[in-house]
Amino acid sequence: MSFGPRTSSLPKTGSAGNGANGSSTSSSSSSSSPTSSSAFAPNSSSTSSGYGSVGTYTSPSHLFQSQHRSGTFTSQTRASPPPATPNRRDSSYAAYPAMYAKRSSLPPQPSSSAFFQQSSNAAATIKSSITGQPQRPPQPEGFEDAQDLLLRLERENASLRLDPKSVLVEEGNLMAHMRTMQTLSEYHLKLSSEMKEEDIAFWNSVIEDHQSSMQKIPHLLIVKIRSGIPPQLRSKIWSLMAGADPSKVETVYQNVLQEDSPAERIIKRDIPRTFPKLDMFKEEDGPGQRSLYNLLKAYSIYDSECGYCQGLSFVVAPLLLQNMSEIEAFSVFVRLMEDSPAKPNSRRYALRSLFTPQMPGLHLILYQHSELVRLCLPNLFAHFVEHGVMADTYASPWFLTLFTYNFPLALVFRIFDIIFAEGATETMLRFSIAILKRNQQQLLQETDLEGNLELLKGDRLYKVYEEDPERVVQDAMSLESVITEAVLEKLVANFHAERKIRSSSDMEVKQLRWEAQRVSAENQKLSKEVAGLQESLRAANERRLQEVKKVQAEMDAVVGQLKAERVKDGLIIEELRRKLALLEGNDLVDEGSELRE
Repeated sequence: MSFGPRTSSLPKTGSAGNGANGSSTSSSSSSSSPTSSSAFAPNSSSTSSGYGSVGTYTSPSHLFQSQHRSGTFTSQTRASPPPATPNRRDSSYAAYPAMYAKRSSLPPQPSSSAFFQQSSNAAATIKSSITGQPQRPPQPEGFEDAQDLLLRLERENASLRLDPKSVLVEEGNLMAHMRTMQTLSEYHLKLSSEMKEEDIAFWNSVIEDHQSSMQKIPHLLIVKIRSGIPPQLRSKIWSLMAGADPSKVETVYQNVLQEDSPAERIIKRDIPRTFPKLDMFKEEDGPGQRSLYNLLKAYSIYDSECGYCQGLSFVVAPLLLQNMSEIEAFSVFVRLMEDSPAKPNSRRYALRSLFTPQMPGLHLILYQHSELVRLCLPNLFAHFVEHGVMADTYASPWFLTLFTYNFPLALVFRIFDIIFAEGATETMLRFSIAILKRNQQQLLQETDLEGNLELLKGDRLYKVYEEDPERVVQDAMSLESVITEAVLEKLVANFHAERKIRSSSDMEVKQLRWEAQRVSAENQKLSKEVAGLQESLRAANERRLQEVKKVQAEMDAVVGQLKAERVKDGLIIEELRRKLALLEGNDLVDEGSELRE
């Protein structure tokens, strides 16, 4: 399979999303509305869970079947360009810093009532322009649409400010009657399956003045987003919530596509395994695969320190499935990956740390997940410990692909909705704990490691939601008061403290190992010296033995010689004695002769 640089945008095909995406009505243009610098107010993550998440999926139930995956996933497969490769994230790259220029202070915002009136007028105007019909005639008594409810909410808020016993929201804190919020949620639940134009008009009014919407009605937006963004508007809403600006990255994107990436071979290998059963990506070297290749290659050059890591294709593909152009998808993808947003009050997604060579973000979120299982699901945690089920063996693909590898696309898009609105880490951890909690009884029945992993890694994990697909979102959002920003920050502190302790212990172990190695080396040296001395002593003893043997031989020779001389002397003495005796005998004879004479 061959790929080449491609600068044209991906054709917007309605079938790309397998029916879950729909046709885009306003997402193809990146310059028709101002760019958002924040998804919500900074303190919007502390929303009370009293009004929870209400709504339903907008896609048929058959879309939840996990028929879009094949192959295996290995979180360690990655390709990182050499350090010498220029990093387009550096401030020295002239074409891109404009994206991070600080925005001038916002002009004074209109009052809440003026905003809602403008939103209502904008919604009616947009609806009229979309349908080509005149504005809606008066409705029967008691009928309330989204704009009517918004206006009533504002009026009730004004009266609530005078009542110290009422629940109130000021600058991001709850202030509406619960009945009002429930009515709004039920309204969306009732219309979500039909996708009424009034609902689309509400979202268009948000697009028209998203800054004011995020400042004035953050909690209402959260309710709407948790109930599901209309598929026709997802592309635009995602881009606005991410604070992406395609016009600022267009030049960079076109330039990096002309360069070569060290990761091209690995990217080409992984692309056919990314949603191979979806129309957009199943054609070899087709428009979908080329766009996906271009985006991954461009980012591997743009951020050479991160490069390419397996799993990134599953993060990029859902953006293309929203009919985003390559440049739009690239600008949103860059925002998702950024460690620290340059724009003030922008939401931090920080997915990049999951994919850098040492994967520090993955280690952190796996630690947070394990600790949350221990705190929220103690029985399941004990079960995992008993059978040796580690978080990295089943949860790594969840976090590295934002659940796209294991779960149906319709659910994945809902997860992306909430990630863009409320942050990546909080959302992924809430869904991971919610899914385990819903499957806890089945997991506790498994009696070995293989059985647990088969359930955790397979399609069976989602079967508990087939009868009620909306339940998975409700389960995750019900953990909002449990998995809070404060809890996660505490877990981050614990993670770094434990890592510091481990680092200190590792340093002590390293020092002890070094000392042991030094002592071992000295022992080896002494052993060699002893062996040398022993060899020298053995040689000396051998020499002495030879000398002794030589002396002994010489002494034996002398003794033998002396013995021989002694024997010879004995013979001589005996001969002398014989001669003496003979002489003495002769003398006696002579004397006898003389006497006879």
